[in-house]
Amino acid sequence: AVLFLSNLYSYLEKKKQEKIVKELQRPYLEATYGGKTPEETLELFIQALKEGNIELASKYFIIERQKEQKEYLQKVVDIGRLEEMINDLNGEIRYKGSLYENNQQFEIRDETGNVIFGLIDFIKYPTGTWKMTEI
Repeated sequence: AVLFLSNLYSYLEKKKQEKIVKELQRPYLEATYGGKTPEETLELFIQALKEGNIELASKYFIIERQKEQKEYLQKVVDIGRLEEMINDLNGEIRYKGSLYENNQQFEIRDETGNVIFGLIDFIKYPTGTWKMTEI
């Protein structure tokens, strides 16, 4: 009886841990905001900014950075620099690189070749959508 109870306890603990892991993974497996390519994600992000929808724009970042990026974008709006940011983001993507699989990095430059955004980092989620890690 002791062995049975021990095995039952181990089984229930394992199931409990599996449930916790599944709950932690869920946001990543259900992430729908983002494009099928890094370029599309950037376009969607810019469109949300043009619409003044900071909430939506922040959803194009990885889950861990959304709150922080929303606060940053709100500050950009508050100081009246949103239009400038949108214009800068519409510069030319001059550099594409990758550190590892499912990662892409861009550098945006103006028409004279000056770097506007030194590094925009993207990562591909399990859903196939691309999200920005930083801008």
